[in-house]
Amino acid sequence: MAAWQLLIGKLGADVNINSSQTRLNGQVKLGLSSWQVDNMSGKIAPETLASMVNWQLPNAPIQVNNVSLTRQADKNDASSSEPAKDVGGFSAADGQLTWVGGEVGYPSGGKVFLYYDARSKSRA
Repeated sequence: MAAWQLLIGKLGADVNINSSQTRLNGQVKLGLSSWQVDNMSGKIAPETLASMVNWQLPNAPIQVNNVSLTRQADKNDASSSEPAKDVGGFSAADGQLTWVGGEVGYPSGGKVFLYYDARSKSRA
């Protein structure tokens, strides 16, 4: 990372995440009002997903291939009469997330809907 980026409040690092069967590596950059993930690749184990998210996830690893995300926290124009609101969001996303099959359940309207990958066996 260039020294001038430190002067404008950005910090970056190469990151390796190893937990159970999860293995990810890439670059993370943090700024005063933004963050960015570049070239993240590896595998996220189902156990890691289940510990982070409280719904039925595929019982198979998710492969992460060259994923990049940019998030910018933007404030409304200070000259308006309304209080400033965080209207930021993801300004860029690229890469590929792949899971190898099985069913995925997701809640909606008090029901749990199941999605079956065409490669998986149907449930009787």
